[in-house]
Formats: sequence, C-alpha cells, structure tokens
Amino acid sequence: MVHSRARRATFLPKKYIIKLVNCNCKVFLDSCSKMLILAILRRGETTTRTGRESERLMTSRERTLAVLTVKKPDRVPLNFFAGWNIGVSEKVAAHYGSGEAFCDLMHADVVTGVLPRFPFGGAENHARIMDLDQYLVLELDDPTSPAMLSTPCDEVLNMTVNEALRYHQQDKAVFCHAWGVFELSQFLYEHGGLPGTEQALLNMAAEPEKTRRMFVKLAEWTADCNE
Repeated sequence: MVHSRARRATFLPKKYIIKLVNCNCKVFLDSCSKMLILAILRRGETTTRTGRESERLMTSRERTLAVLTVKKPDRVPLNFFAGWNIGVSEKVAAHYGSGEAFCDLMHADVVTGVLPRFPFGGAENHARIMDLDQYLVLELDDPTSPAMLSTPCDEVLNMTVNEALRYHQQDKAVFCHAWGVFELSQFLYEHGGLPGTEQALLNMAAEPEKTRRMFVKLAEWTADCNE
C-alpha cells in the first residue's frame, strides 16, 4: 500500500508529497516506510531538477566556453587525462575498453591534442646533443609546419592536435596542450626515458644567463606553435 502510493507520489509536486508523508489516516507510516517515501521524494526532486535543466542543456563546447568567459554553465565541464600515465591508461582500457569509451561514459567535455615536445628535430636528435651551448645555436623546428599538428608527442601522449580537432564534429571542446619552458628544458636532456630534470636545474644554477636565453627561445617557439 505504502509502496504503490509512494511510487505515484514521485510524480506529484513536492508540497503534496510532504502532505502524504505526514498523513496518518490513509497510509500507515512507520519509521521504515517514512524513510522509503522520503528517499523516493529525493529521487523525484532530482528527476524534476534534471528535467528542468535538460531544457537548457549546453553542448560540451558551449559549457567549456562559458567557464572560460566567466559565465555560469549548466554543469562543471569535465576533462579526463587518462592517457597521460601509461599505467592509468592500461587500467582504463582493461576496464572500459578504451580511454575514449571511458570519456564517453563519463560525459567528458574536453579533448586535448598535444604538441610535440622535442623542438630540435625529434627525440633521436635530442638524445645525441645533451649540451646547452649546442641547443642555443641550433634552429628550432618550424612552428608553422603542418607537422606540428600531426606529429604525436610520444607513445603515451599520442593524441595529435589534428586528431583532437575531429571531435569538433561532436561539439566537444578541443584543447591544444603546449609545453612550458621548464618542461621543454627537461626534455632537452631526457635520457633512457627519464626526464633531464637534474641537468635542467643545474643549468639554472651554473649558467643562469644561458638558461634565460634558452627559456626565451623555447617560450617564443611554444607561442608561435599555439598561434
């Protein structure tokens, strides 16, 4: 009796549901059944709110743009970087089939394309140099080259900017991830898959002027890539 009435009560306005909960003549309300109706009441409120919000549901791109322009979105936009760690990526793929399937299930709004992180001719060329003076005289890769948008960053961060742009057709927000100057300075001295953080810090302490020039060089390259 209580269960069937409670189901019908879900579709009633809140004030009538509250009256039903407090009524003691037609429905016998012990502590358990009152908890049941209150639980259904909360579910009904959620359904009602969701129904109202669905009338003004934003696309992923609109939602993200609203936040970036300091406007109120219909909900917080979501962005998952499951592919940024190979261990996490493997676990996500094993459980959900793929990182893309996981993001679809979680209604992710943002897709991120990553720019290359070896600006002096790729990883193999970087592995042969390992010297600040050499890097200072070398020409950087052309930031206006189409290869900047189609070259994967590495085996883990392999979503290129061109691939990310395909998601515009699904009204997703597309981000272009560009590397900062200290990140790039570490990649200059990467060896055996390990970042050259120690060497980059040593250069800052031992060769501050040369490091400053390198940072400016890398910052200009990153800005030109973004542009």
